[in-house]
Amino acid sequence: MRKCYFAPEGVYVDILNHIAQWRILDCKTLFDMLSDKLTYNNFLKKLRKLETACLIKSAFVGNQTKHIFLTNKGVKWSGLALGHELTDACVMHDLTMGVVLRAMIATGKFTDCTIFYEGYSKHYNPDAKIFWLSNDKSVELDIEVELTQKSRSRISGKFYNGTDSYSSKYCIYFTNKRGLYDTYCEVLQESSDKVQEKIVIVYDNTLSTTECDLSKAVGFYKQKEKSFSDLFKI
Repeated sequence: MRKCYFAPEGVYVDILNHIAQWRILDCKTLFDMLSDKLTYNNFLKKLRKLETACLIKSAFVGNQTKHIFLTNKGVKWSGLALGHELTDACVMHDLTMGVVLRAMIATGKFTDCTIFYEGYSKHYNPDAKIFWLSNDKSVELDIEVELTQKSRSRISGKFYNGTDSYSSKYCIYFTNKRGLYDTYCEVLQESSDKVQEKIVIVYDNTLSTTECDLSKAVGFYKQKEKSFSDLFKI
């Protein structure tokens, strides 16, 4: 008997592309992105079809909410030039990254984000890029999410490497840990003027895999602390 292969098309490809863009999404967020194309029951059926075809995998995170990500096979069907299946070690980080970017876009002052897979560049590899709509100009920003403390020498090295990203105007580091924020600010103050011109440190104590409240976030830039809203004129 000839073996049948499933080749995704139409809304199946749309599902894969949305997951590829955000790397990992909970079912409700993914459905909201597609709700104009299908009902929720139909959406769940298509997810099961994609999972049976080994194009996606699911994991239960936090409060046991189901999240979806691409397999290596699914990455190829999504059309990504470079990508790979999400590892367990990256789940919390990448979920938080998606929450940050969607919160930024929701302000109406940011647009066109891209989350990068490791190894996409031989040089500096930010977690993501996004564009800030500032005074009728589109300003490119590198985005980093920092959830674990690093040595001061490693932080300094990351800051220095960030200055190699010539296409971006600023590099923003987001964290939800006050101690980490304080350490990053201290290292930044000890850095060169070139680094201080580039790096912004942002602290949001609400930041998690499900929430990011930028209206409560504070940022540190050029030796001064301001609200995120003031820094980016929201």
